[in-house]
Amino acid sequence: MPRPPLRYADYLDLEATAELRSEFLDGELWAMSGGTAAHAQLISNTTVVMSLALRERPCRVFSESLRVYLPARDEGTYPDIKVVCGPTEYHPAHPVAVINPALLVEVLSDGTEPFDRGDKFARYRTLASLQAYLLVDPHTPRLELYERNAEGTWLYSVAEAGQRLLPRALSITLPVDEVYRDVERTPRPSPAERAQR
Repeated sequence: MPRPPLRYADYLDLEATAELRSEFLDGELWAMSGGTAAHAQLISNTTVVMSLALRERPCRVFSESLRVYLPARDEGTYPDIKVVCGPTEYHPAHPVAVINPALLVEVLSDGTEPFDRGDKFARYRTLASLQAYLLVDPHTPRLELYERNAEGTWLYSVAEAGQRLLPRALSITLPVDEVYRDVERTPRPSPAERAQR
């Protein structure tokens, strides 16, 4: 007999005593694996660049250790970076997760890239507050941005080495070269190498 799916409250109880963090998706726990040095540095650099760009705005940049709750799906995730503008709103019964990010950032990894681009982005789009979703490529200087316009359509833009990305929702400029400063990137694995993993 299959085990019934967990509830979000069950997940919080398990997470409180767990040694490793997990995301809670589709009623199941998904353990978060460690990242590469480049992945960690890209998170750090992006956090610094965003914090400096937003220092005159009523917005705060949070690290990956803060959970985001998805009310429409009753799920919890740990985006690499999240930006909240205005007062921070939390899950009403379990105030350990924000529910109103304006921007979410994922630094891609070879194992999770299809999920981050597809199903995870679809989950994030259920957040009424979300205005932008930023993907950071770990292998080449490339920032990809999806922004929600006034009609609710998501528009795509990209910036590469020597360029600047302009998230309109936050009225800031992100210099690609600063995000990738001193990052030791590895070559993108070939399709054959990815199939062996």
